[in-house]
Amino acid sequence: MTLTARQCETATCPPNQDTKVLFDGQGLSLRISRNNNKLWLWHFTYNSKRTQMSVGSFKDFTLAQAREERDRLRKILQSGVNPKIAKQSEIDSVVEASGYTLASLFELAKAEKIKDPRSPWSESHIKRIGFSWKHLKPLYNYPISNITKKLLRDTLVAIHNKQPTTCQSVKNLLSVIYTYAVNNDIHPVNLVSQFAKDPILRKPKSDEVEKHPSIPLDKLGATYYHISQYKGLSTRYFLFCSGYTSLRVSSLISAQWKDYDLDKGILNVAKELIKNNKAIRCPVPKQMARMFKDLQKIQMSLNKNWNENCYIFSEDGVKHIAKDTPNDKFKYIVTRAKLGFHAVVHGNRTVCEDLWEVQRYTDSAINIQQDHASQTGNAVRDRYKGKDDFFEERKKMLQWTADFIDKEIKAYKKEIGSD
Repeated sequence: MTLTARQCETATCPPNQDTKVLFDGQGLSLRISRNNNKLWLWHFTYNSKRTQMSVGSFKDFTLAQAREERDRLRKILQSGVNPKIAKQSEIDSVVEASGYTLASLFELAKAEKIKDPRSPWSESHIKRIGFSWKHLKPLYNYPISNITKKLLRDTLVAIHNKQPTTCQSVKNLLSVIYTYAVNNDIHPVNLVSQFAKDPILRKPKSDEVEKHPSIPLDKLGATYYHISQYKGLSTRYFLFCSGYTSLRVSSLISAQWKDYDLDKGILNVAKELIKNNKAIRCPVPKQMARMFKDLQKIQMSLNKNWNENCYIFSEDGVKHIAKDTPNDKFKYIVTRAKLGFHAVVHGNRTVCEDLWEVQRYTDSAINIQQDHASQTGNAVRDRYKGKDDFFEERKKMLQWTADFIDKEIKAYKKEIGSD
């Protein structure tokens, strides 16, 4: 006759006995000692020899959990393996895993990714994920075997409540660490994958993502007019070039002179600087070429050691402007000019896409220029399109954008009588 949960809870050992044993069935029993400590035991036959093994204490295993463990051990036995040895091996693995802290696994996973022959991590990528890694500092010294699903979820939810976008980046990094641990038999499961349908931590749908605020199209002329009045040359030109090309700050800010082909009017952006890890040839509008010429002339006058390895967006070419500078200065310019809206540099991508769609440029050309994950917007179609990067169309597209911004500035200057 099987046991009930209440029987297990209330059962005690008689004072005149050393132990009392309650049998549940299929070899599972609950042994109660004189001091009323309770231990689950499982009896089985292996190689014609009757033996028993501990399933766990009553404090750690309810009746239902003990039955689940018994059934798991029975399957191991049916496979021809001694469950007692198998369980000890599992315990040894947990003990061994306790030596692998999250921090040590991060270093091991990072080293493996750096050597990945298909898509190795670059130095710039490692710097970017360093920001995500800092958010996991409370878990650095935790052995991965001690990180419960609840602890991991609580940590991620806390990050999400402050910075939802950052939380997704942290999740991606954690998934890399857990994948390494699973592949190397250090941990049995990738806990991050269990949050795929979590109401808070699941990956948001495109219509749920908060969009970066952008320049209203009717304020385009006013905005770029006030940008043109900003005294910091490298920052001013960066803001214009960002508006012309829609390239991300991280893709544009580290550009060096060796990446710029003056004769062909091309800025070659290395794959390490592109989010989808695919290098692109960015067409350079005439206005942008003139800005580059100005920057080069000034840098050469300030730096006697100027060479092609110098940075484009820099006062002297030695050190490029800081990553947060464009956004900080952009906000400053918009606020100081009292233009009546809130926007960020990343919103330039939205402005460009809106303009290009209205002008009916090819979706593939827009996708490539926006360095989306898929070259044409369709991964299957990419296989047949090959390496076609729609360069000529993008060249016309970016030149049209630069001309349009000039036209809007001119209209605004006329409006305020500043011609």
